[in-house]
Amino acid sequence: MIAKRIEGLLDHHEGGFGPPKPMHQYNALARRRRNLCFMRDRGLGQQSYKDLCKQHDAHGASLMVISIAGEQEKYAANGPAKVWQHAIGKGMADRVAMERQRPWDGLCGALSRLAFGAVLAIAIGVGIFMALQHPPMQLMPAPRVFLRDGVNLFTAQPEPPADTRIELFYATNRLPIGPASDRIYTVAPSTDLHLGVSNIRVGEPGRTWEWLYNLSTTAAEDDDRPHLNLETMREDAIVSDDDLSAEALAWLAQMNAALARALDRDIVIYVHGANTTVERAAGQAAQLMHFTGRNSVVVLFAWPTAENFLRYPRDLQTALGAAPQLARLVALLSEHTDARAIDLFTYSAGSTVGSEGAALVGRAVAAGAPDPRLSEVYHAAPDANFQTFVMDLEDYIGITDRVAVSVNLNDSALRLAQAVTRTSRAGRPDMRELTPEETGFLFDDSRDSGLEIIRVRPENMEGLSRRSHSFWYDDPWVSSDVLLLLLGHLPAGERGLEMKQRDVGTRYWTFPTDYPERLERVLLELRENPSLSTLLGTTAPH
Repeated sequence: MIAKRIEGLLDHHEGGFGPPKPMHQYNALARRRRNLCFMRDRGLGQQSYKDLCKQHDAHGASLMVISIAGEQEKYAANGPAKVWQHAIGKGMADRVAMERQRPWDGLCGALSRLAFGAVLAIAIGVGIFMALQHPPMQLMPAPRVFLRDGVNLFTAQPEPPADTRIELFYATNRLPIGPASDRIYTVAPSTDLHLGVSNIRVGEPGRTWEWLYNLSTTAAEDDDRPHLNLETMREDAIVSDDDLSAEALAWLAQMNAALARALDRDIVIYVHGANTTVERAAGQAAQLMHFTGRNSVVVLFAWPTAENFLRYPRDLQTALGAAPQLARLVALLSEHTDARAIDLFTYSAGSTVGSEGAALVGRAVAAGAPDPRLSEVYHAAPDANFQTFVMDLEDYIGITDRVAVSVNLNDSALRLAQAVTRTSRAGRPDMRELTPEETGFLFDDSRDSGLEIIRVRPENMEGLSRRSHSFWYDDPWVSSDVLLLLLGHLPAGERGLEMKQRDVGTRYWTFPTDYPERLERVLLELRENPSLSTLLGTTAPH
């Protein structure tokens, strides 16, 4: 009965099981559904499925394996995560579906099999509904630096791209399934660091570069901005320890080749926030790369989030667990690539990963590890425990060129995060939580040690929501400042920002109302700088 109900529900949503489909169709379906994904079994045995179930069980996810290889049916449960296996024939499965465990899953153990079937059907429906809350990223508004006649960052490229696709390097500690040529990364953590290359398509298939260029250099309406669609994730290597495989060295060689073609010789690591799918994370990193004029090499660090706001506290725990893998990635890129420097860009709860990861790198350097060549560290709307954030900062600010922190004190997402965690967040700090020593350190660094606190004031910025959390990519002024920092390595005063000072002695920066005019002067000055004029472009637009 349960099998028939499951089969009927899946038949309603996806055309049923039917004949076996090619692998790429199941992977594409997985990316569309996100919460509910299917793939063809490729010889993975029953014991391997059980191992996978155990890892999902430890992180609040459920796994249901369904087979239609024969007529007999058998159900088995694996622990409290309600991992159900419909084993037929030799126990090999033709379909895998993952559905994150819901808060009410614990009640299911007391239900009969029939009642559980009804609950499972509801859970799958809820999962599909939750998936709809994670659409692909919409291309961000063009940064102000692009809204100029004539040259822009795109014009620095010797040849325009062939189409709208963006090739993006990635590293992740998410547990993978599926073939290496087209990986799916689950919500469960892996003990390894998985390295690969993804492809993101901007807009519908068949769109041209000229179409995307026009959208990227004009103030397009929200409805006109396309989505960034994750097409493939090809896993090239796995790093389990300090000994690098030939595959890992080949991945690093690909990155060196990309650096040789790039005008910007830094590598930028992008770390996304909580409640974020791999597709949205890839979209955020890809649009950052796109608006560098495609002149930079960007690496997405995709850490495992539950992709469900109800599991936000678990995301914060997982973020801390991902920090050592991020520190490993920084060391890997520093030691084995030709990059001038490594830049770290974190967004929202990605700052919990990035702050702790950078602190681990700093502590390693203090213990005698090689210089990691960290240059720019930028935390946008940081969702990290404020006191811990300051303590981490003490450990790594000395090995960087600059640490910038952009905050909106009316940030509604961080207001909610503060209510959940009962501590202030680095993006909405409460100075009363710091000790006198920590307060003194923060004040001194804001004046003397390369710490830039950037206050985003939506009331001075047309079109930006007063409670904005995503201002780094939603606002053309803020995104322009990000690009000037990452590409130009300029201090705040040379990027057109205005310095303010509080009575207690902290110095911070803000966007003045005449920022567009200041930005124009900054760009004119940069054009006279030989090291940056090539990056800004000198040819006619493509």
